[in-house]
Amino acid sequence: MDVRDNTLLDRLDRSLAAVDRLIGMLRPEQWTLPTPCSDWTVGELVDHLVGMNRVFAALLADEPPPRRVGGGPGPAQAYRDSAAALLAAFSRPGALDRSYRGPLGTATGADRLQIRLYDLLAHGWDLAQATGQPAQLPEDAAEQALAFARVQIVDSARPGRFDPAQVVSPYAPAIERLVAFLGRRVESSTAAVVTFAVADGTRLACHRTGEGTPLVCVPGGPMRAAAYLGDLGGLTRRHPAALLDLRGTGDSAVPADPASYRCDRQVEDVEALRRHLGVERLDLAGHSAGAAVAILYAARYPERMRRLLLLSPSPRAVGIDVSDADRRRVADARRGEPWFARAHAGFERIWAGEATEADWDAITPFTYGRWDAVAQNHDARAAAEQNVEAAGRYYAAGAIDVPAVRSALGRLPVPVLILAGEYDIAVPPPRATDYAALFADAELVVQPHAGHYPWLDDPDRFAEPVLRFLDQ
Repeated sequence: MDVRDNTLLDRLDRSLAAVDRLIGMLRPEQWTLPTPCSDWTVGELVDHLVGMNRVFAALLADEPPPRRVGGGPGPAQAYRDSAAALLAAFSRPGALDRSYRGPLGTATGADRLQIRLYDLLAHGWDLAQATGQPAQLPEDAAEQALAFARVQIVDSARPGRFDPAQVVSPYAPAIERLVAFLGRRVESSTAAVVTFAVADGTRLACHRTGEGTPLVCVPGGPMRAAAYLGDLGGLTRRHPAALLDLRGTGDSAVPADPASYRCDRQVEDVEALRRHLGVERLDLAGHSAGAAVAILYAARYPERMRRLLLLSPSPRAVGIDVSDADRRRVADARRGEPWFARAHAGFERIWAGEATEADWDAITPFTYGRWDAVAQNHDARAAAEQNVEAAGRYYAAGAIDVPAVRSALGRLPVPVLILAGEYDIAVPPPRATDYAALFADAELVVQPHAGHYPWLDDPDRFAEPVLRFLDQ
């Protein structure tokens, strides 16, 4: 069983368990309530979940679909039994690699699992909406299901199966984006767009979630719209946040002066956002290249800082070199991956100074802890979300005085958390250690099996240390 198989089975297992908890909390009077599936009550929806679990289990066992019979256990136990049978069927050796013929054609077991996953999660959300329960469904599983559904469900296949996809904020939780794609109308309370003007007259946007003092997040790229951050693996549903679209990206306006894309020039944009939010001291986060703006702000305005969070920070702004040997050690840890040979060959040509554009594309899987449908969908959006002209000016000459920045960070009087991925080739763990050593009060967390976007690889493992840091 390869890494992909374990990941898919784990996501199915956790999703089945999450829906089981929703069913277990149903009160007797709720079984007749209507659901977002307009033809079904809560009880009928649970019957559908049980029936589909049994149908998929039978399909994988080369058995005819089971007939529904009366009697037997109650609906909650029937669901639990059907979930166990489904998981056992997909867990059999070779089950995910085999092809199976069904009513909608032939597909591998892995594809069948993902079809079952998006249906299961969507109906779990339906149950939560119908009964007023929180939809505590696995974010990473919902991201995976959405990425697969976008490929599998073409518009011509929607009639009779799905309503047209609905519009929802890209900052909404993954489960809301999934059900909206499947045709549900979502009243999302997340990510209100707030605009504000800065000193040169440019109007910028940030995406607010929650109530209270937010964590202000500066995206990387460089110069990629904050949409790629999503909801940071569910973090923005558990803690207030303000995700900034840097000038010329996302919902922010293009400045009159392109020279203002330089990272040090954008420090004042963060200060303008602080004033707009009306907070005295910032909890400030920067991801990747966005860490440059975050640390430059902290160096310029230490008295206006409360906490500094650096996520997979680019070491360029602090003069830490990442060697080819550093990257080789990280890359070698991925030898068991099915894409490794092609990606590693691309790295070899890059290191030899013989790279082509195809080689840079080939190494993309090294950027993620899991090169699955979620990662591939995330990467596919990158070009559309990045302002390439602005990216070229971000680190322009004179932007960063490295010795001065390092000196200022050593005196920074606030706690710092640096979170890096074990598999991140941009800032390998030894270099992240060097980064943390620049501060007087810094904690380094290396997230196991994570790449440059750790919230995608394991949302819960990402959120736990970040929330602990923000709550201290």
